[in-house]
Formats: sequence, structure tokens, C-alpha cells
Amino acid sequence: MSGFVLGVVVTMGLIEQTTYFEARILKGSYQQCIEDAKTYKLPLQEIDTVIPIETYCEKVLVESDQRNKGTSV
Repeated sequence: MSGFVLGVVVTMGLIEQTTYFEARILKGSYQQCIEDAKTYKLPLQEIDTVIPIETYCEKVLVESDQRNKGTSV
């Protein structure tokens, strides 16, 4: 079975000491992934104006027993 992952990359820090955080969220369809990528916001209001956030969608293969556990391959 295949699915899609919404990737959210948050960049924090100074130029010399930049840190990247990435969250990957499993989505059921490409359409759902694209819609969520366009509208994703951090939970804290106005923080995304000072901390860059990038989103992307990618296709992944998911085993049916792993899908229920929230893990992917």
C-alpha cells in the first residue's frame, strides 16, 4: 500500500549555528497532503513570521500493519 507524507521543516538559529527540525506526518492521499502543505501553521500565533517553515509532500510505501502503528518504510 502507498501513502503520502507531509514533511514540515522548521529552521531555527543564527546563520553560523542553524538548526533544522523536521516532522513527517502520514496522509491518506496526495490531495490531502497538498492541501495540508499549503495551509500548515505552527500552533503558536505569529511565530512563523520569524521562523521559516517549509512543507513538502512525498510518496512512501506503507505496510498495512505499520499504518496502524504510525510508522512507515
